[in-house]
Amino acid sequence: MLSEAFYMMAETLGDEPDFSTFENKTGLAEDMKFLASMPELCDVTFLVGDTREPVCAVKAVLAARSR
Repeated sequence: MLSEAFYMMAETLGDEPDFSTFENKTGLAEDMKFLASMPELCDVTFLVGDTREPVCAVKAVLAARSR
């Protein structure tokens, strides 16, 4: 009985898509632009230039890229 259940589970799993690998279709620069365009994901804002234009960022990304 147990072996039959394992066989059925294996058969079912064979029909599902394989999520064990991930292929990134965009580049890092595009991903960073997307992240910067989502203020709700940012945790720090810089006021840039004479007009003090707000530019949002993520502290963890800034720290990782500032080594």
